[in-house]
Amino acid sequence: MPKHQSIKKPIAGVLSFSVDRPEKKVCVRSDFEIGKMLGKGGFGTVYLCREIKTNKTMAIKEVKKSKLTNEQALQQLKREIQCQHSLRHNHILQLHDYFDDLQHVYILLEACQLGSLYRFVRKHDGLSLHRATYVIDCMADALNYCHIRHVIHRDIKPENILLTEEFVPKLADFGWAVRTEKKTQETMCGTPDYLSPEMLNSRNKHAHTFKVDNWAIGVLYYECLAGRAPFSGKDQATTFRNIEAARIHSHSKIPDDAMKIIKGNPLTSQFFGFCKNRKGVRLFVIFGSSERFGSCFDSFIMYKLSQLIHTGDIGTARITLTSLSKLRSPLGNTAITLSLMW
Repeated sequence: MPKHQSIKKPIAGVLSFSVDRPEKKVCVRSDFEIGKMLGKGGFGTVYLCREIKTNKTMAIKEVKKSKLTNEQALQQLKREIQCQHSLRHNHILQLHDYFDDLQHVYILLEACQLGSLYRFVRKHDGLSLHRATYVIDCMADALNYCHIRHVIHRDIKPENILLTEEFVPKLADFGWAVRTEKKTQETMCGTPDYLSPEMLNSRNKHAHTFKVDNWAIGVLYYECLAGRAPFSGKDQATTFRNIEAARIHSHSKIPDDAMKIIKGNPLTSQFFGFCKNRKGVRLFVIFGSSERFGSCFDSFIMYKLSQLIHTGDIGTARITLTSLSKLRSPLGNTAITLSLMW
């Protein structure tokens, strides 16, 4: 599958870099031993590194100031640092610190040695149902955390999800994120394959809300299972027409019930089969889906499927249906029902 490229604007000139920060000792590059390259993007290169004083392993993102060649590019990097530094969640890549010198901006990040989800999906031609479900659960959790705090990510895609050595997914790259309490935003941004219909609607000035992230979660689920994005066409115009029409086709790697969840069938509430945790418990999770493609995730998956699958926490699994029926997302009122079969 081709790599997804975010929408970019032309840039020119060079600007200085400055971010407000609390008083503390400022790091310098010589404080770190730089290791192998983990990845490379449009603005910077990420390396594995070790802080010499503490022997702590991290990742360091090195951004050339010569790349920050207009106000928009500078503000995008500032947004990424300020927003990500304020978020603390198990499935959001932790930004430890940041500093700069004459030629570079350095961002110290949590190390994710398996690299991007994109690279993993491409290597394995898609994920198993088990793994794809786990990734989506973790990302829904992370996005719910963001949305409660009025943060919209706006660039969900496999390239922006990183994997630790233990295959724990981490949401990264907050360059297009916005923290706002305004009802709608009007900046067209993101990645073409993952844009929502409202983001493409120029007649309405591309007005959008946090639901663009929920749409993207549905697209991500499809790509995790199928190994490609659902709306990709022969060119960008065809892709956009497919998105506007929500033209999504079945795929041999995606079970029918999984496709119903991805599409957000309003008439049904179903899950797509069962998984087994380490103690052999069959888990059936039923999501109350909603009215538009991908927005079954308007309702946060309040019961963490991943905990059951990966830790075998039977005590947690014995939550009563009565208790679950009272759970509601801050973003919606869709209930989640859990059924366990021993």
